[in-house]
Amino acid sequence: MLVYLVRHAESLTNARESKSLNPALSSLGLQQVERLKRRLAAVELSAVYSSPFERCLATALPITAAGKMRVRLRPELHECYHLPRGKRVENDLGELDEILKNHPSLERCPDYEGEWDWPAHDESSDELGDRMRLFADFLKARWGKSDAAVAVVSHGSPLSRLVHGWLAEGTCPSFRYVIDNATITALRYHDGVSTLACLNEASHLVGLSAPEIANYNADGSLKPRRPPMI
Repeated sequence: MLVYLVRHAESLTNARESKSLNPALSSLGLQQVERLKRRLAAVELSAVYSSPFERCLATALPITAAGKMRVRLRPELHECYHLPRGKRVENDLGELDEILKNHPSLERCPDYEGEWDWPAHDESSDELGDRMRLFADFLKARWGKSDAAVAVVSHGSPLSRLVHGWLAEGTCPSFRYVIDNATITALRYHDGVSTLACLNEASHLVGLSAPEIANYNADGSLKPRRPPMI
């Protein structure tokens, strides 16, 4: 099986045009989605999984084989806030039923068997790692005996931990694996062996503006220093 991991395209908050925790995509983000859609057009996806946030849905919905499949929501793909214990934030997300009502092309993942609830606002780094490892285990159990390709759209921290959970035991720093907006990271699982096929691949974004927070320049070259985190 192949898993295409996609961090959502640039949001208005990434572009410093909003302070919302559930922002829409920026104008550059919309261009990135079009590039991403063309990049994955030749891939016969068996499923697309997504975080419930608007920036992820706006990235995931266009790549679902011209609307021939529904995007499957999974609570494990929720954003992580890295807040101290007891802290909360207003993320403007809403309840599951409200999200499904606003987006008819979504569905609660039919393979999800746990009690449906979003992760705690103040979850620890270890708890984030645990939920992403469980999601990695789910993908391998659900699709690992086939040549299926699936896409997963989420946020930087969860996807970084998913890469680590796919490959190794134990915990890791949140951004050890660099995941930029609208880039592709590919994971493979075959005959019980988990591999990383590519990480943060951005060739489809060459020629677009390079955001301040991106690790690459507009010509595709890498920046020598780590960009600021948003």
